[in-house]
Amino acid sequence: MYKEPSLQSSYFGTGIGRTLYDYVLKHKPKVIAEFGVLNGYSTVCMAQALKEVGSGTILAYDLWEDAPFGHGQNLKAVEETLEQYGVSEFVELKRGDFLTWFKEHERHSVDLLHVDINNDGDLLPIIYQIECPVLFEGGTETRDECWWMNKFSKPKIFPLKNKYGYEILNDTYPSLSIVNKKKI
Repeated sequence: MYKEPSLQSSYFGTGIGRTLYDYVLKHKPKVIAEFGVLNGYSTVCMAQALKEVGSGTILAYDLWEDAPFGHGQNLKAVEETLEQYGVSEFVELKRGDFLTWFKEHERHSVDLLHVDINNDGDLLPIIYQIECPVLFEGGTETRDECWWMNKFSKPKIFPLKNKYGYEILNDTYPSLSIVNKKKI
């Protein structure tokens, strides 16, 4: 059963946690890779669905305390959070970054990917190369206008919607979208 995690996250209170949970519950991926764990909110949401299904693993990657633009992510704290929500057996916390993972071909062994790493328009051409469905934070015009996208003149995501054919699953800020070249 889904229970919204009481954890600091831009997803908290938006329904995005439930969207993640429902997607995993419906499609039952065996291996999920996630990049950008922060406090574990999305990890817990997806792991609750795996627990309900009774199988599956999330490979949850972050740079943890070494993240250059970190927001206080802490490996030990996330381990404790996973225990608190009773989902630790469905999650392997790992240290790593998305581009290295992408280049090392580990991407071929996952059924679903979730990416929340300061996403901008430069990310879409990369994730479009991945064969499995890719859930990503952002994708709406509203999200493209967030403070850091404007401050650092980051390329917008929404103008690429037709080119890459992504679907917005939840348009509540900060939004959740999916590139799904292959149906699972």
